[in-house]
Amino acid sequence: GPRDLVCGLTASGSTPFVLGALAEARRARAATALVCCNPDAAAVRAARHVVALRTGPELVAGSTRLKAGTATKLVLNSVSTAAMISLGRVYRGHMVSLAPSNRKLEARARRMVSELTGLDPAAAARLLLRAGGRPRVAIAMAFTGLGPRDAAASADAVGLRHLEPRPRRKRAKKHR
Repeated sequence: GPRDLVCGLTASGSTPFVLGALAEARRARAATALVCCNPDAAAVRAARHVVALRTGPELVAGSTRLKAGTATKLVLNSVSTAAMISLGRVYRGHMVSLAPSNRKLEARARRMVSELTGLDPAAAARLLLRAGGRPRVAIAMAFTGLGPRDAAASADAVGLRHLEPRPRRKRAKKHR
């Protein structure tokens, strides 16, 4: 729909599935983008925003996983990183909208909450448990003192950086 962005990816600029998806997106009034490695392809007219990479011919003909695949992956990494940042899912260089679905990610979530809030690891783990395992909510709870529901709503409304407590100024010692 009008609030969506469909980004097509085709090294050649002629992949039918990609062209069909972009056409359907335009019909739905979604924004369209294309990443391709053939600036002369007809597909560049299929999207409003185009990143046309000039990678040149592949070392091995027909093997687009080499230069073209690597180049498009780098562009997609940049796009997805920018999207996560603009959606408020990143805070101080950490992916705080993490779904800790295994032990490794659970440990990462605990370390992240501890590091970003200044809480000791045990307190961070307890806070994360109260937040339903959601690091972004746990961090918002630490910054605001609110419960999970209200802290999540506050973080959604204004973002974590606006909830962060301001550093306290050290008071000057009085000299006698």
